[in-house]
Amino acid sequence: MYKLLLADDEQIVLDSLQFIIKQQYGDDMRVEVAHSGREAITLAEQVHPDLAIFDINMPGINGIEAIKTIRELSPGTQFILLTAFDKFDYAKQAITLGVLNYLMKPFNKKRIVDAIDSAIELIDAARQKRMSELAMREKLENVRSILEIGFFYSIFFADDQTSETMRYLELLDIPSPTGLIVTLEFGERLSNGYSPNRIGQHVRLNRDFSSLRESIKMIVHCLVGPLLLNRIVVFIPIEAEMSGSLRDLAPDFARQIFEKIEKAGESELRMGVSSIVESISQFHDAYQESLLALQQTPGGEIRFYSDLLPAMTGGKGQLEWLETSFLQSTRQGDFDLASQYFNQLLTLQENADNHDLGIVRGKVLEWLILAARQTDNSNAASSGSSNTSPDYQAILGSLDITALRQNALDRIRSLTMQFSGSRGRPVSDMITAARAFIDEHYAGNISLESVAESIALSAPYLSRLFSSQIGKTFIDYLTDLRIAKACQLLREGRLSIKEISSAVGYSDPNYFSRIFKRVISQTPSEYRN
Repeated sequence: MYKLLLADDEQIVLDSLQFIIKQQYGDDMRVEVAHSGREAITLAEQVHPDLAIFDINMPGINGIEAIKTIRELSPGTQFILLTAFDKFDYAKQAITLGVLNYLMKPFNKKRIVDAIDSAIELIDAARQKRMSELAMREKLENVRSILEIGFFYSIFFADDQTSETMRYLELLDIPSPTGLIVTLEFGERLSNGYSPNRIGQHVRLNRDFSSLRESIKMIVHCLVGPLLLNRIVVFIPIEAEMSGSLRDLAPDFARQIFEKIEKAGESELRMGVSSIVESISQFHDAYQESLLALQQTPGGEIRFYSDLLPAMTGGKGQLEWLETSFLQSTRQGDFDLASQYFNQLLTLQENADNHDLGIVRGKVLEWLILAARQTDNSNAASSGSSNTSPDYQAILGSLDITALRQNALDRIRSLTMQFSGSRGRPVSDMITAARAFIDEHYAGNISLESVAESIALSAPYLSRLFSSQIGKTFIDYLTDLRIAKACQLLREGRLSIKEISSAVGYSDPNYFSRIFKRVISQTPSEYRN
């Protein structure tokens, strides 16, 4: 079925055209008729014709002006123009508007049919192209869904899968690991609270998962993980070069997801949101952060990991949270943070056990063994339970809480050094080495992970060092360096902006220009002039 719009101010012409079309195409052609340009535009808005045959000289809005307007309303429409005058200016305008044919009156049946047949061939080809594109998009979307699921499974487990995770991000066209991990949990609304009802919710969600997934993606550009019983995990990417104020908008995206899904669904929703991920190696910890935030969140609410500790009221929940945070910060090689969590743990445990040194000492030993088991280069996992292990003799021999605390902190320092690879090097030396590596490789494919590897540190530990010692993140430091080098090259005037973009590490000149303007408040061209 084809939709045809005829427009002519002469009824006899319209009758002739309708007769020919009915005789030649029958019910395959649906015909709409207009007597003026204005009427033709109104009809085109309603039916979006595949083909339009217009007289040029109609009262009011002529055929040429009508085509210009309808092109905007219905870009795929093919046009044939009719005229009783052989005017070159009209023919020239018709060509610029992409008119398929330009016929002189009086016309005969063969010329009209040949013109319509040519239009039908183009319409069929366009339809076939759209069908092929839709089929390809569907295939790509199916592949993308599989890749997204693979990405999430690569971060769910603590095994070192950073190269695999990076590959997934590349295939999914995510340029930076910077972002948030969000875990949504669906449960039942009860008069006396909230119930996860994981099996029942899984059955209900599985039925509507495709539409729910699309709803989330319509709110914000993100990756959506598989349905895990009654939970869905989402990764919201953030441009690594975004300024701090813009990066603060990321939690708003999480809130928008929460509000839209909460309003639309029959289930009670709660959500846990991680702190901002800045490197591949932080993905698993961020996922755990979102779960910890989720566990401390009542139904119908959203909670951010960064707000979790101040909101805690004490007791078993806080103890479990501190244990997890202690293990995480130890694994990240961050002694300062690990020692803070340990001191809080020890105080809570001491109060919970009525200052019983034996019980507290056993608990401290348990925490240290768990921390040691997180690293592959530690033999403590196999010897931690032995009373003769040199790593733990000092712990077992502690005669009071003060000695226990100090001996434990010594062991924690040793463990964090193993994870960070620092081996006690001064912080200033590590920062100097990192900056030297960045200064040498800023124009290449450099990342937080590659810098950390070059100086034998963990990426999370290096990230914290940058923030605390330099006063800016790794990304901010790298961006400032690149833009400073770009300014120098622009002042010299020897290279084009495209060449400068590549010379300072940006493969896309348009992206380089956006970053440059954000930092300098001028475009590269304006700065050069």
